[in-house]
Amino acid sequence: MRLGSLLGHGAANPGSGPGSLILILILILILILVLILVLILVLILILVLVLILVLVLILVLILVLILVLILILVLVLILVLILILVLILVLILVLILILVLILILILILILVLVLILVLILILVLILVLILVLILILVLILVLILILILILVLVLILVLVLILILILVLILARPDPGPDPRSS
Repeated sequence: MRLGSLLGHGAANPGSGPGSLILILILILILILVLILVLILVLILILVLVLILVLVLILVLILVLILVLILILVLVLILVLILILVLILVLILVLILILVLILILILILILVLVLILVLILILVLILVLILVLILILVLILVLILILILILVLVLILVLVLILILILVLILARPDPGPDPRSS
């Protein structure tokens, strides 16, 4: 009511018109300042909130990067471990192959030695057979020589007997006595 009276009846009260307008203007300015301050505060709050959100996003990004780095490191470690295990398996396989090759070489050497022994035994058997044949030939020659000696002895005995018979016949021939024509 007082404000309406101030606005509507200023001409009736000539002493109160300009002062009330100044008060209204001051109030309007104060309201505008308050609104500006509120807006500034709201803007400051919005900026603070935006900064907080940016900081939170930056922290989240840092955490995500840290997690990604940790995951990458873990993956790298896992890959390194897998590579080490693969290398160990490869080395074990190489050692097994080397052992297998060594065993194969040992078996080949054993087979070669067995073949050499078999050949030596065959040669020994051949030599034994040759010696047996030589002994048989020597025995045959000895038997032939013995037979020849027996034949020679028989011939000598026959000749001796013949000579003895001739001598016996010569000695056993009767003496013819003196020749009658000579008397």
